[in-house]
Amino acid sequence: MQSQNGHISLSPSDVTAYLGCRHLTTLSLQVAKKKLAKPEVKNEQAELVFRKGLEHEDAYLRSLVGKGLSVRTIELEPDRDWERAARETVAAMKEGVDVVYQGVLASDGWRGQADFLMRVETPSALGAWSYEALDTKLARHAKPTYILQLCFYSEQLGRVTGRAPRQIHVVLGSGEGVSLSLSYLVQTEPRGLPHAVRSARSWLAGADVVFAMPDTIVLPLDALRQVHAQRLASGADLTLGLFPVDEPERFGPVEVAADGRTIVRILDKPGHREVKTVWGVCAWSPAFTDFCAEWDAAAERERPAERVLSNAFEGARAAGLKVDACVLEGGVYLDIGTPHGLRAALRLLVEHGVLEQVQAALGAAE
Repeated sequence: MQSQNGHISLSPSDVTAYLGCRHLTTLSLQVAKKKLAKPEVKNEQAELVFRKGLEHEDAYLRSLVGKGLSVRTIELEPDRDWERAARETVAAMKEGVDVVYQGVLASDGWRGQADFLMRVETPSALGAWSYEALDTKLARHAKPTYILQLCFYSEQLGRVTGRAPRQIHVVLGSGEGVSLSLSYLVQTEPRGLPHAVRSARSWLAGADVVFAMPDTIVLPLDALRQVHAQRLASGADLTLGLFPVDEPERFGPVEVAADGRTIVRILDKPGHREVKTVWGVCAWSPAFTDFCAEWDAAAERERPAERVLSNAFEGARAAGLKVDACVLEGGVYLDIGTPHGLRAALRLLVEHGVLEQVQAALGAAE
């Protein structure tokens, strides 16, 4: 975070810091405005990690040069002129070099410096090529903070090239490369999740989908893996992961037959507690993607309104698609999307030992 001529410039790292600690953002803002001095704290461990990170990055750079790829390095020093560096980055991409190292991307008060921008042979406004972002990280597993940074670089690359990158890439400390397909959409007005599925239909074409809400906490930690595995094993078009909850009327209750898998009916916020299990995660096949898109389009023609996934699920079951249940006995489903839900989630985090499980999982991923 920096202040120039009274304007604050932000980076993906600032967003990561905010998500970790809002007070840190307050302090950083005071430092940027020169109202507070940043304390100088010597941290030998952090310095070691930083040095090892640079060595890892340099080793990957040398490997690219060794493959004969053309590399253009963007220098911020000595003047720290971000606008100049951003122009040089765009110029390098227009030339079509294989790799832009330390490329600077900036727009609308946001700026960042990607480790590598890699040329891919996908047409864009630049020509017969475009670029995708790659970062080197010392960790053994990809982490959400990495994805957040790379999403920013991808958004900026889409602005420059006129084509949103299809993938983001991380090279881990082990040398393993991890690539993830990336896409997102924006609804200018509330139209519901079935509409989101319909809008993403071309991107989802032919793909298996696993789905969870971003404002929920779900246990067990491998709930999505379990649900997806059952869908594949049963050949279902749609498998709903079910959780026992105290207030089913606030969610999407699912009534299951005595065999524990056959779904009798799917409701949405029914206002009663007749059914105690609700769906919280799910997995589906391309057949349901197609059904949901067509169901949403038909519903919109009949009556424009915001639609919910539970109704699309019930529509699929009624239409004859194979829909089954994966009951996660002892599972936890916490909605933190409302103040009431957040308070309840914080209480249950302690009561169920969820915090310890999450911390243990994060520790294992280091």
